[in-house]
Amino acid sequence: MEHEIGTHALQRENGERSKLKLLGLGLDRSLRGEEGVATYREQRILGMEDFAGLDGHLAISLASGINGKKRNFREVFEILKAFYFISSKKEKSEALKSAVNSAWDQCVRTFRGTTCQTPGACLTRDIVYREGNIGIWNVAKNNPAEIKRFSIGKYDPANPRHIWILEQLGITDSDLDSLER
Repeated sequence: MEHEIGTHALQRENGERSKLKLLGLGLDRSLRGEEGVATYREQRILGMEDFAGLDGHLAISLASGINGKKRNFREVFEILKAFYFISSKKEKSEALKSAVNSAWDQCVRTFRGTTCQTPGACLTRDIVYREGNIGIWNVAKNNPAEIKRFSIGKYDPANPRHIWILEQLGITDSDLDSLER
């Protein structure tokens, strides 16, 4: 709920009410920042410390052949099943069942929109979750004042050009106070 309503819906509403209405739809290439902010907020609530999106990034990397071998659904599924099984802290039979379910769910997501049979053919959109999350954690570490502005609209806080645009237009965290009234 925090991910969709507390981030995406809030950013859209605030962006449409800001000085730059385009923030409601999103600045160019803002998806990485949007998903980064959404996963960052989820992690803060849940107390998670690892970067988000490893599973999706791994599945896409395996499918697209990061190691020189492109893979189809079945091949990625088998690797992910082993990964989840080895990573599990559950009893063996429960770990295997959980690994199968997790691998299946991730592969369905990774290969959506494809026949699942062509090696290398996958939807790469989920890459933005991990890359965006890492970028937002870096922003939080190096420029914590920017955190307040995360809700001003759909932009990428890790993109210096987006920050420059907001600063040139005078869109600051104080604008959030006026939006809340």
